[in-house]
Amino acid sequence: MNKYIIKNIVYKNVIDMMMKNDSNSSLDTLLYELDNNIDEAIEVLKLIIHRISLEEELDKQEKQFYKTQLKAIEELI
Repeated sequence: MNKYIIKNIVYKNVIDMMMKNDSNSSLDTLLYELDNNIDEAIEVLKLIIHRISLEEELDKQEKQFYKTQLKAIEELI
């Protein structure tokens, strides 16, 4: 599999996990809003997840969830 396909699969998996965790999220439109630029969408998603993971209101389980998603995205960069 080429790198572009792998990026898309992992990106979509992370988006799906994030949407399951927060059904009000609009992350599913991120790639479209960035003109299907997967690399830019990955960078933006990384920043979003990082910011969320730093929120003090999150419990330990939620923090771990976001750290796991962040790690998956960072491996694509």
